[in-house]
Amino acid sequence: MALAAAGARPSDIVKLTVLIVDHSEERLHIFGAEMEAALGQGTKPTCTLIPVPRLALAGMLFEIEAVAALG
Repeated sequence: MALAAAGARPSDIVKLTVLIVDHSEERLHIFGAEMEAALGQGTKPTCTLIPVPRLALAGMLFEIEAVAALG
């Protein structure tokens, strides 16, 4: 994971930008469950969700950019 390579932890994430192909309530729930699993319960970083018709690779459904603040 890129965070670990930079010496960061999931708790260091301060902002997420999420692109979701053909956004739906079902995909929002999938993303929410995965974010909960990755970041745990409690306060989450600011998150901007952007519905898109397609991403760079065929079959790609989610793209996530995370900004972490260190030290």
